[in-house]
Amino acid sequence: MLMQRCLGVVAVLAVGACDSGTSAGETDGETEGGSSSASTGVDAGEGVTTNPGSGDASASGTTGTSSSSAADTTGGSSGDTGLPDGDGCCDPHQSEGCEEAAVEQCVCAALPQCCLFSWIEECADLAQTRCEATCESDDSGSTGSETGSETGLGACEEPFVLELGVGDATLTGSWMPAVSEVGEGDIAVLMGGADGAVTWDVDVPCDDTWLIWVRYWEQGNDDSYFVTLDGAPKEPAIFEGDCGGGGQGYDWRLLNERADAPCVYTQDPWAPQWEAGVHEVAFSYRESIALGRIVVTNDPKYAP
Repeated sequence: MLMQRCLGVVAVLAVGACDSGTSAGETDGETEGGSSSASTGVDAGEGVTTNPGSGDASASGTTGTSSSSAADTTGGSSGDTGLPDGDGCCDPHQSEGCEEAAVEQCVCAALPQCCLFSWIEECADLAQTRCEATCESDDSGSTGSETGSETGLGACEEPFVLELGVGDATLTGSWMPAVSEVGEGDIAVLMGGADGAVTWDVDVPCDDTWLIWVRYWEQGNDDSYFVTLDGAPKEPAIFEGDCGGGGQGYDWRLLNERADAPCVYTQDPWAPQWEAGVHEVAFSYRESIALGRIVVTNDPKYAP
């Protein structure tokens, strides 16, 4: 199926750019429960039947992950897990992570959910085996040692939130900076083609598990991008914004790695274990023709 895509997004300069070709998203449009919308306008309301500039995709009927629901899925247990309170690396407990920074980093590199949800038995077992937790009790009954301070790994000791807009990104190929006329602000849009990428170089201050929030654009079933982190995987992964389809507007979702089928994920969230330094996050065209911004954080309770 051939698709003719037209885009007008710049607030001051009206630009009409079209590309035609076979979209990888066309198959998803059939699989995810509807054909793609005939209009692919992203900006000022031209060709947009609802209000994508409101900044709240829920107002436009999208079924994507909202900020409030995303906070629920990443914020850890609500207290009904049956696990005790605590923070020792060698004992299961209700909260995420554990008190020994180096051990926590080692465990969460293998099992990211240990730093996102409860520290379950599998986390404690891994801490005592592969990650060499000391498990020595002091007089108060707590466990731990000075392992984190002795390793010199530079593990994070506080939460960080790194907000990166289009002005912080490198845009190549057909991706161009623009100003949304519907209130979203600075955005990146495809103009006249489907090549190139939107790339952020993210300078993280310490070693940790990093969550990446994406401000994606959805129109109908067109809501996905190809993504690489530090150039991997070699065959770019798929990030899917709203697997339900049929929405209209901008919304937030944690970066995920989608499998071949819609709504099936190999990693959700896709949270890399990064050492301090600069890391690359690159988005390229798959279905969606616009992209807002990203937020990178090591705080599992944060939601934009």
